[in-house]
Amino acid sequence: MDRGTLEGHVTFKETVVAPLVEKKTPKGQRKQAYEDAIAAAKLKKAQQATEIRQCLIRKADDEEWELARDLAFRTYEEFNEGDYSQEGKHNFHGYLFDPLLKEMFVRGQMQLFVAEYDDEIVGMIGLKHDSHISLLFVEGAVQRHGIGGALVECAAQYARNRGVKALTVHSSLYAREFYHSMNFHDTGMQTMEDGIRYVPMELKL
Repeated sequence: MDRGTLEGHVTFKETVVAPLVEKKTPKGQRKQAYEDAIAAAKLKKAQQATEIRQCLIRKADDEEWELARDLAFRTYEEFNEGDYSQEGKHNFHGYLFDPLLKEMFVRGQMQLFVAEYDDEIVGMIGLKHDSHISLLFVEGAVQRHGIGGALVECAAQYARNRGVKALTVHSSLYAREFYHSMNFHDTGMQTMEDGIRYVPMELKL
């Protein structure tokens, strides 16, 4: 499979929380504490800019399926497993490791995009039939740095280029807030199917 033309970069984001200042602190000291916090934030940002490489978002190669699949399962175990019943865990494992899923990818029935950082795959997203998001996972160590959003935007652009008007997803409870931040809206109530809880969502393109 050719990597195609969908390539982009995502810059890691970092939230800086200024230290709390007691209300009774003299005005001059409050100002100094604020200036120190700003200076520390700028220094931290400059250090990160030199230490952290850009994360490349691209189409996955055929031989990368197992790497992406294992990342998905590893991340699922860490963050999502608690929302699944025993039946759900069994069904998710069966779905993820089903040879037919890989066959869909190889045949082009499911597009797979990956996030590559420091020569390693740290995120992935599957797009079924050009319109349904499946298997969006990002390594825990690099979550909340914009990688998930970049993967969704990549999938959305791919869908737009094919005339798709909306993306759908069955969001896990863990990812619900993330999808809302990406302007997805709920299209139904929380649902339990095959032991898996999810919320159906949609993003108009």
